[in-house]
Amino acid sequence: IFYTDPVTGRTLTVTGGSSIAVLDGEEVQMDTAAVERGYTLYVPLRFVAESFGAEVTYDAETRTITVTRQLF
Repeated sequence: IFYTDPVTGRTLTVTGGSSIAVLDGEEVQMDTAAVERGYTLYVPLRFVAESFGAEVTYDAETRTITVTRQLF
């Protein structure tokens, strides 16, 4: 997949089966590989969110993930 963030202008390319992403033209190691299942590509949430300036928190008690990003 290829994505351009409309807020930051950063670009990200992720390929199924690979743990290497390309962020703004530079290869970056992800913690785990992207996985293809059918027509869906699963990518590491924390890696993608933090690549675009978001903060990711996990509440173990409620098993809740929160992604927060300032837009301005």
